[in-house]
Amino acid sequence: MLSGEVVDAATLDKAVTIARQFGPEIINTVSVMSPQQVLLEVRFIEISRTAGRELGVQWNRVGNNSIINIGNRRSAADLPITPASIAGETAAGVISGASPFGFLIGRLVAAGVKTDVMINALEEKGIARSLAEPNLVALSGDTASFLAGGEYPIPISGSFGQVTVDYKKYGVGLAFTPTVLGRGLINMKIEPEVSQIDTTHTVTVSQGVNVPALIVRRASTTVELRDGQSFVIGGLLQTDNKNAIEQLPWLGSVPVLGALFSSKSYQKNETDLAIIVTPHLVRPARPGDEIKSPADDTLPPNDVDFFLLGKTEVTRQQAAQLTPSTARIAVAGDLPFTGHMLDLPKGESNAAIQ
Repeated sequence: MLSGEVVDAATLDKAVTIARQFGPEIINTVSVMSPQQVLLEVRFIEISRTAGRELGVQWNRVGNNSIINIGNRRSAADLPITPASIAGETAAGVISGASPFGFLIGRLVAAGVKTDVMINALEEKGIARSLAEPNLVALSGDTASFLAGGEYPIPISGSFGQVTVDYKKYGVGLAFTPTVLGRGLINMKIEPEVSQIDTTHTVTVSQGVNVPALIVRRASTTVELRDGQSFVIGGLLQTDNKNAIEQLPWLGSVPVLGALFSSKSYQKNETDLAIIVTPHLVRPARPGDEIKSPADDTLPPNDVDFFLLGKTEVTRQQAAQLTPSTARIAVAGDLPFTGHMLDLPKGESNAAIQ
């Protein structure tokens, strides 16, 4: 029989291993002094940057007996373009087909022949940031998991034409297994994952149902940290560059002047994902301790705050500064600030309601 107190679980395992050398059955009544629950603070930071440039030139020559188009986006079945439709062209020469931000038309008239020069220019830049901060608590040796996202159905064909539905998870997920070692050292196996639905790649199953694919970034690692230390899982960088050129043969290859007979498109996409992990040894709250929620610092608005000031909620400090003469109208008495709630003073049967 083992009894007493140890500083951590690693010391207890060592004592049990030694005791098994003298007997197969051991009664373990040893208590562990250090906390065996681990709080894991995780921050998922994803940054996506996009940049693109497009430049296209289109020539339309309309004469008495001829119509010529160079650098047009339209298919061969739609050519030649009539003079009436040339005036309505808004995005000629752009490879991606997007509506250009800059558009210029120049017309030259000579001997009854009209020549239109359409120049398209577009530059795009964008950045998107997403952040998730899940916090998990797990006992030493157990596994805790987290998912912020959803599940989409996948039909599965069975026997005799029956179709069953399975569900695939996607979103921001995390699974970790902590093990508390000696002197506040924590061994953790962490498996973070970030996934999203990719509608550009689908699989067609029976009955014409399309199932989308998933864009997944997943990592799995084992580290040892002390209470309060942090580490970063980085390097999940993805870069995608695309260049496309459409030009008239020979003329488009001429330096400088060849730009008047070509259409160019440049696209660059970068996605970077960083995961910051911080473990803490925690203990449960003592009986009687007040636990605060995110809604404890705010109160619902009254009619003046909501309809006149446009506030959907007010802080307790703002509510404490309000007085009955300046911020509210009381039917009778000096009642505390309560918003839309109907609070009756204690000990009174017939009380005025604000």
